[in-house]
Amino acid sequence: MIGAIIGDIVGSIYEWKRIKTKEFEFFGDKCFFTDDSVCTVAVADILLHGLPPAETMQKWCRRYPGRGYGGMFGSWIYDDPPEPYNSFGNGAGMRVSPAAFLNREDLDKALAASDRVTEITHNHPEGMKGARATTHAIWLAFQNEKPDAIRQVITTEYRYDLTLTVDDIRPDYRFNEICQGTIPQAITCALESVSYEDAIRNAISLGGDSDTLAAIAGPIAEAMHGIPDEMIEHVKKDYLAEADGILEIIRAMYRVNDTPNDKRRFPKNYKSMSCPNCSQEWKLNSYSNKYTHRFCYVHVDNDYVNSQYYIIVEPDRTGCMRVHPIGDTHLSVVRMGYEPDILEPYWEYYKLDCGCDSVIPENLDEILNTWRRNRQNRG
Repeated sequence: MIGAIIGDIVGSIYEWKRIKTKEFEFFGDKCFFTDDSVCTVAVADILLHGLPPAETMQKWCRRYPGRGYGGMFGSWIYDDPPEPYNSFGNGAGMRVSPAAFLNREDLDKALAASDRVTEITHNHPEGMKGARATTHAIWLAFQNEKPDAIRQVITTEYRYDLTLTVDDIRPDYRFNEICQGTIPQAITCALESVSYEDAIRNAISLGGDSDTLAAIAGPIAEAMHGIPDEMIEHVKKDYLAEADGILEIIRAMYRVNDTPNDKRRFPKNYKSMSCPNCSQEWKLNSYSNKYTHRFCYVHVDNDYVNSQYYIIVEPDRTGCMRVHPIGDTHLSVVRMGYEPDILEPYWEYYKLDCGCDSVIPENLDEILNTWRRNRQNRG
């Protein structure tokens, strides 16, 4: 989801000052989050908390006025009661990324979630299709499918023409606000990219509805490549610092307090295991200062003579965790400080059969505060 928001922010100043090049200042001085970000966060809130879609979308847009809500949607925000108006505008695709993010284990659920948040306004068949195609492309990227495979599925399922390259599209492309003239081009920008930033540059370089093109390409590229932590922190600090509501939903979406980044590839099959908090065989040993969602547990009953058996544990999607088995205390501390990609080949993925939603201890704040106090006292 953060991929859509960053794309929106970067593209915000090029919507009316259109460019036809990939060489531009990535974060311009006057960049800001637009209606694309607000609507994306509204969708996340709806799907995270089971809220009424239309009323929740209206609430978020009224909370952040003056962000570029135009046309019929700008009026719909204040309708009572809110009714769909048969739109096939590209807003259907720019806001729907949370549907894929929150349902990575089940395509049918992802598409159903897309329908639920789209039909409140964009209930035209092309609007519904545009949202579904975007959701499907993001979902496939999370399954680690290759660009050619994603292109084939989207072409077959939605009959979008994805044969042109970005360089083919760019010369004659013009500003376009409908799904049919935006979704295929944005998907192409992501599939042709070599990094997250490259996908956003592709999208903006088309010289069209830049913030929306980038908000659609962004979450696909996020699932494909990940996003650099420093880019996320820059956006949080310089563009979202006064938007506490948006930051709150981002944190809830990623379930990580400080780094809402997801560079992982999610396996299709998880093994079954209870979280260590529910087992008397494990004891919480320490936590990572750098990654506050990463914990080290020690096995309290083992056959080692001079050492004990440790595991590094992180929460994964709801009801799941990933585990990295290690041997001794020194390694547990050192490896907990590694960058995520270094540990990537060693993670083992588990569904929690203990009924917990997350491996994070319920009394985590108390545990962390105690350790911090002890550290200060030792200092």
